[in-house]
Amino acid sequence: MEKEKKKFSWTQNAVTYSIATILLLFGGQILGGIIVGMVAGIMIIIKDPSVISMMLGGSIDSDLLLSMMGPVALTCTNYLLPLGMWLVCLLWFLFPKNRPIYQTIGKKLTGNNWPKFLLGILLGFGMNAACIFVAYLHGDIELSLANVNPFAMILIYLCVFVQSSSEEILCRGYLFEKILHRHNFILAALVSSGLFAAGHLMNDGVTILSILNIFLFGLFAVFCVYYLDSMWMAFMVHTTWNYTQNILFGLPNSGANSMYSLFVLNQATARESFAYDPGFGIEGTLLCDIVLLIGCFVIWFFFRGNEHTNIWTELDEEEARKAEQEAQMQVAEQYYQQMQGQPQVPQQVQAVQPQAPQQPVQPVQPVQSVQPMTENLAEDPEKDQPDDSSDESGQE
Repeated sequence: MEKEKKKFSWTQNAVTYSIATILLLFGGQILGGIIVGMVAGIMIIIKDPSVISMMLGGSIDSDLLLSMMGPVALTCTNYLLPLGMWLVCLLWFLFPKNRPIYQTIGKKLTGNNWPKFLLGILLGFGMNAACIFVAYLHGDIELSLANVNPFAMILIYLCVFVQSSSEEILCRGYLFEKILHRHNFILAALVSSGLFAAGHLMNDGVTILSILNIFLFGLFAVFCVYYLDSMWMAFMVHTTWNYTQNILFGLPNSGANSMYSLFVLNQATARESFAYDPGFGIEGTLLCDIVLLIGCFVIWFFFRGNEHTNIWTELDEEEARKAEQEAQMQVAEQYYQQMQGQPQVPQQVQAVQPQAPQQPVQPVQPVQSVQPMTENLAEDPEKDQPDDSSDESGQE
């Protein structure tokens, strides 16, 4: 059945949704900075109360924070800053017009299941590790094993999940679904991926090729949500992608370096090529763009026939009922106004014509029964016989 076209509205269009996404992004970063900063500050003060004077004087730098908190705690803190984005999104989704978006993180989407969850982990690691492996074989990077701490690796993975999933729920959960509801898939995919790429413009080492790569990664995540009907898969692809390059292999994650990683990169020998960008990492390379394009094509080719769950059905039905009620009220109001505007015409009383007196109805006389002729003949049989005497006298 052909999708019904929605009427244009200044409050329900791609531009308005994009502005709302930007405001949620900045608001979430500010809120996350306040919450995480306060918790980290309290932990530092408990460890060393003399830090209060340095905090007030603004003389704390990253090296001092590293020495006070340690590489694991500082890495977790950096990845927990987008926690505020999750909080503002959950609050924003409380509005009736946004409430169906809660269903994208639940079981409403048919692809939100454990197989797709695990597939997201596999794809996130596999695609990213493939690019790193090519760069390593090409001689662009040198890696050495540095830190083996299973507990720290698990803890940091959870923190990376907070950062990655917050971007997904904002760009793919909110922006993509809202534009898809009011417009079409192509516009929703382009706008949500474009805004996702624009959010990385201020990162260190950014280039045109790196922005294209971020856009393609956003498009790949859109395909996971739309064709595989799984927000969980998008969560895990994004999380494992960032974790693999930044925490496992110690490479820049969109230009940002981690204080803790399993392997450490030799910065002095790193070189730029089709497989590695020293300033932005593998995400600023042609090789990574090709890998993501192949990933998008594979998902589209094998799963393009899948149907994406419409999370807006109940809201659309409710809006249709309200629109019908409003239309009925308008018709009734217009009819009432028309009736109020018409002059009242007095009814003419017709004169009653006198009627002629009715004649009394004569009663019907009962019909006497007719006696059969045979009875009369039986009583006087001689009346019907001829007179023989008269005939005889005539003969004489």
